[in-house]
Amino acid sequence: MRLHPWITIVVMIFTFTNGVNAQHDNDAIKAKTERKYQAKAPPTQPFGQEAFGKSKETTIRWLGMGGFLINSRGTTLMVDPLLKGFDMPVMIDFPIKTEEVPKLDAILITHS
Repeated sequence: MRLHPWITIVVMIFTFTNGVNAQHDNDAIKAKTERKYQAKAPPTQPFGQEAFGKSKETTIRWLGMGGFLINSRGTTLMVDPLLKGFDMPVMIDFPIKTEEVPKLDAILITHS
């Protein structure tokens, strides 16, 4: 038996819209059951002036984001330090205040 062309079109539209609605319903159910969280860095480990003293080894400390303090046998340098102020909200605690940094031998900036 052959169907009239417009009946075929109606059946195709019905099938397509049902599939779209089913997908939309699944997405709505998923959105209600899944919780979305802001990605967050692990907590920074605070440190003080002892991190800048002489040592017999090399120590690397994370400053948060892309920054590091490197102490290699008493020679200290910071790579991309961000210890205070920024033009956007910062979602971390800084491990040391800028006024608590006793000395640095070098500061390396890799990007603006």
